[in-house]
Amino acid sequence: MKDSKKLLLNTGIIFAGTIIGSFCSYLYNMLMGRMLGPEQYGQMTALLSMMLIVTIGGGAIGNVVTRYASDFYHRACFGALNKLFGKLTKYMFVLSACLLFIGIFFISFIGKFFSISNPVPIVIALVSMIFGYTVVVNRGILQGAQKFREVSISNVAEALLRLVAGYILVRIGFGIDGALIAIVFSGASIYLLTLYQARRVLSVSESKDKEDLVFSRKEIFNYSIPSFLNALFLAVIMNIDIIMINHFFPGPEAGLYSAVSTVGKIILFITAPISSVLFPMISERKTTGEKHYRLFFMGLAGTVVIGLLILGIYVMMPGKILLILYGRQYSEFFYLLPEVGLAFLFCSLVNLLANYYLAIKNYVFLWFFGLITLASLLVIYFYHPSILFIVRILITSFGLLFFLMMVYYLYTKKEQIIFFLKGEYGQDTETFNNNPGV
Repeated sequence: MKDSKKLLLNTGIIFAGTIIGSFCSYLYNMLMGRMLGPEQYGQMTALLSMMLIVTIGGGAIGNVVTRYASDFYHRACFGALNKLFGKLTKYMFVLSACLLFIGIFFISFIGKFFSISNPVPIVIALVSMIFGYTVVVNRGILQGAQKFREVSISNVAEALLRLVAGYILVRIGFGIDGALIAIVFSGASIYLLTLYQARRVLSVSESKDKEDLVFSRKEIFNYSIPSFLNALFLAVIMNIDIIMINHFFPGPEAGLYSAVSTVGKIILFITAPISSVLFPMISERKTTGEKHYRLFFMGLAGTVVIGLLILGIYVMMPGKILLILYGRQYSEFFYLLPEVGLAFLFCSLVNLLANYYLAIKNYVFLWFFGLITLASLLVIYFYHPSILFIVRILITSFGLLFFLMMVYYLYTKKEQIIFFLKGEYGQDTETFNNNPGV
């Protein structure tokens, strides 16, 4: 199958699952916002943002599993694939249990930081990371094997279970505790579902290549460090707005902004399937030595087009969107939606480029990412005159990151660009074709 057709087909599968899953997720957020009210909803989103940062190790491991599951699966090293799954599943259970105990030890500090007097929702949020960590191994196996239909099914099922359980539990009076219990319940259920799906991939005959696994263990460890750093920087800069606003601004204002931020992230969630599909496909081509620049530019173009279409809707009717999704009580900060949307459009592009660089094992971009993330964190922490200022720091940070990462990409491809500009591409195809990193 041609690159374009395969990318469109796989993206379509993931996109369909993402649309349905995102609809259920946003229906969950909308209902929780309406049923809990701005203050409790702000506390819920703050805790979830904190958990996204705490579980960055899971995101990093997910990239590692996807990268090497793709390698092992397409080279028919099924023994290595099974051992990769077993080892990392055990490590994830141990790591999540340790983090749970550490989180409980610091529960008083967390409560004070977010002005949450009741420790119960904090404990429930911490418990949710056990399944948040372990499920990434199962999904990484599926994604690396390019089982995109199974990934889509699990995403939809998780969002649907969370929606139904959350609505029932909050409706019968559990409040914010019920909203968070629904996340634990859906996470546990989806872990079992993805375990069954991954086992079907792993049930293929054992590999005969033992040396391949010994070499890969060291390589996997080396690869996990940049993957972890990428996940850390992305998690921090994506959630810094909600966390800092919940810390420095009154509870009701933080809750109102949380609704705007959640709607703005629709751009990120709708375009994320493109990165999810590109990652294993480019990893496969990197392994086999094939060119992948067409895949990269198709993914980049798709992200820009979809992101701009959604951003256009935010610009034309920001107030109406918040009114429909969250109700009149959340419409006060409607004017922030276009700028929040722009920030997350740049975030989507940064996410795509970061996944591309990880797939080809080029880690220079982490210097840009780390420095800009640290600078953004320090600026917001020491100077936060208004919520609008924090939003504009996000726009500046993501915009600058995208610019630097694209300039670096063009710099690494300067030889190929010279061929095009001089009209020598048709005359010197051997040089171009012998560069698999394009």
